[in-house]
Amino acid sequence: MFKKVSTVFILGFYTVFCSAQQVRPSQSSEIYRELKTLKHLPKVLYLAAHPDDENTGLLSWLINDQNVETGYLSLTRGDGGQNLLGTEQGAALGLIRTHELLEARKLDGAQQFFTRAIDFGFSKNTTDTFKQWDEKTIIADVVWVIRQFRPDVIICRFPPTAAAGHGQHAASAVVAEKAFRLAGDKTAFPDQLKYVNVWQPKRVLWNTFRFGGVNTTSENQLKVTVGQYDPQLGMGYGELAGLSRSLHKSQGAGTQSVAGIKTEYFSHVIGEPAKATLFDGVVKTWTSKGNADIDLALDQIIATFNFNNPDLSLPALLALRKKVMALQDADLKKDKIKSLDHIILSCAGFMGEVVTNQAEAVAGDHYNFRLNLISRAADPVVLENVQWLHQSESFNRKLSKDSLITIQHDIQIPADAALTEPYWLAKPPANAATFSVPNDTLIGLPEAESSLNVSLGLRIGSEKFQVKLPLSFKKLDPVRGDVVEGLRIVPALELKFIQPLYVVKENEDLHLSLNVKVNSNKNFNKGILNLMYNGERVGSVDISSLNGKDTTIDYVIPKTKLASINSSRLQLEANFVTDGVTYNKKQILIQYPHLPSLQYFAPATVTVMKGDIQAKVKKSGVYRRCG
Repeated sequence: MFKKVSTVFILGFYTVFCSAQQVRPSQSSEIYRELKTLKHLPKVLYLAAHPDDENTGLLSWLINDQNVETGYLSLTRGDGGQNLLGTEQGAALGLIRTHELLEARKLDGAQQFFTRAIDFGFSKNTTDTFKQWDEKTIIADVVWVIRQFRPDVIICRFPPTAAAGHGQHAASAVVAEKAFRLAGDKTAFPDQLKYVNVWQPKRVLWNTFRFGGVNTTSENQLKVTVGQYDPQLGMGYGELAGLSRSLHKSQGAGTQSVAGIKTEYFSHVIGEPAKATLFDGVVKTWTSKGNADIDLALDQIIATFNFNNPDLSLPALLALRKKVMALQDADLKKDKIKSLDHIILSCAGFMGEVVTNQAEAVAGDHYNFRLNLISRAADPVVLENVQWLHQSESFNRKLSKDSLITIQHDIQIPADAALTEPYWLAKPPANAATFSVPNDTLIGLPEAESSLNVSLGLRIGSEKFQVKLPLSFKKLDPVRGDVVEGLRIVPALELKFIQPLYVVKENEDLHLSLNVKVNSNKNFNKGILNLMYNGERVGSVDISSLNGKDTTIDYVIPKTKLASINSSRLQLEANFVTDGVTYNKKQILIQYPHLPSLQYFAPATVTVMKGDIQAKVKKSGVYRRCG
């Protein structure tokens, strides 16, 4: 099942799986929290079915009060939900909701994961749900996330019963329990073990609830007090949770930011029962792992941390890095070095970006980029070298304190660079309920990390760091200020019908209009535009030249040709062939103020309805799913 691929990690400052377009230093209060989290070894994985199912109040408390690394695994991307913002539905809506979740995670600090399951809408129970979802595939995905993230405690939002209120909700509890049993079993999904080791969490709990008239809590359940005020945040965790949840704008899922403490309840599901705390029996400290020296070093760094001059902690942090690098536990070392490097670069006040003025680029073309670097540490960060995609350059240049340096460089986008689109939409879905992915190691990720990076070799003290900066686009928006987004790779030529649907009466010619957009500097002097139906050409036109970036081409399909097609509903596809290359894609671009620009590609198709079409429906309704 799992195919071997190389894995690239982008060093960013939001979450492990959320790639940023810039490397920027965290605020001092955030660095301080990261230090305390580095001292605590437990991890929690919260698991539910959809975006906005998660208990953001509990997540905020776990991360900011308990300083426990926490992730949220949503089985779906919310493709079957509503859209209060626009007309996007299905996969496009799932893309929007994925990024709304990522924006929420930036606030509460949790990491984000998904499976390949497609949200197909409401289902009554687990039997109904697993008629659509392949249960084994979803369980395999959850096992993969568990083995990668290595949580000690898994918390479900829903039970496997009718109290869940939705078949997909209940199914999330079913797969959580089964995945718990299999994650530590070497005979289960053995192909995964080429990349990860088995991992056995300590327990699974159900975070019981009061929803409407349903109350599943009980005073004999494990209870935790959350919502406390955090002076470093300037608010309580319930208030932070309201801000986080209100980023689910497409669902209208905003909630009040409620101040004050509250009680969360937990029912035991499987594993070792918890009697006093969520983390009973879990290894919590470095000392318990036999690394008391790391505990002592972190205690000293935390006690002496200077919020106004975080770079004063650098010597101790670099010494700590040597200790962590000497760990025998390879998984723990890899995990903690990544967190520690985040902290070190933040304490150094390091910022890096590689930006151009164009939002879109074409594979094979050249673009001018600016590498902007700055450090705010008294002891300089040294830029040793830069890898400009496939070209290396040595520098050995000190970054003077608070002095921005800019290095201009022409970069050619590799000719084989893939189009920028979500990895789960790059191929048609495996079936109506399961996405396809290009390679299985992407499973779980909210988005694939960019393959187009400039790699920096840095030295701080005697320690060396590799920092990857994705190729990005930067502009000044008069309302939003600086906007930095990932560079979007687009086809050299795109096709799109002017309208998505044409209605033509019997015995009439069909008049179609297509927009041809040229994105490259390449001259398309000759080509053939084809209209296809069921793989056969129904029309074509020779194009001698394409002038400008946008050209509209009108075409007529004679009524005799239409009459020869024995169907009242046709889907026509356009392609443009030139120099032996076929172009047949249209761009779907999604832009909302609270999200980065999102794009994916689909075949350039149009629907044609033949005959006398009459609307007989008098009333219509809209189903709205909560969760």
